[in-house]
Amino acid sequence: MMALKRGQRSGVMTNVIVHGDKFALVAFETRSAVDLPPTELTPGLWASSESMIGLDGFWREVLGTIQVENFRSCTLFLLVKEHADDPAVDALDQALRDQVYRFYTGMLLADRYGTDQEPFLISGHCDPDRINVRQVERLEPARHASADRWHRLSTNEVRRGAEIGRAVQNFPMDRSVPSRSCSAPLHGSEDAA
Repeated sequence: MMALKRGQRSGVMTNVIVHGDKFALVAFETRSAVDLPPTELTPGLWASSESMIGLDGFWREVLGTIQVENFRSCTLFLLVKEHADDPAVDALDQALRDQVYRFYTGMLLADRYGTDQEPFLISGHCDPDRINVRQVERLEPARHASADRWHRLSTNEVRRGAEIGRAVQNFPMDRSVPSRSCSAPLHGSEDAA
């Protein structure tokens, strides 16, 4: 498990996820004009142009330095979270992953844009003194038939994507989403990157 002590790494907004929260986050790099502090755009969806978590040395070893650097180069982060009394992996973890993926789908429907790398889908929970990442997946990158690779997303387009994503929440979810997954074992590192 990843353990990031609060406030340990500059540029990481750790005050959005608090003790007892389970979360799922999609992080991706796009040419973006978005300058958005962590903001709840629609009920249950937070978006930010700054990271709300970090990946520590344990994940650097599991994913590799290049993948961790790819995460650090992400420019847009979508987060859903819910308070849970039990940090154990359960159906809530999958429900949060499905929910944030649907919001990401809203972003794909909101505008035609390109990404330079495969987005991350990350989930975990927050203990009293750290955020614990349990699973990291790489999603298929955004592909639009006539996408403009140089188009810059605006904050308004992100807000429109959040609204579309909220509507997509009512669609049935097919978890056959193409991705590559990496889960943490039951023990983890206390070191932060």
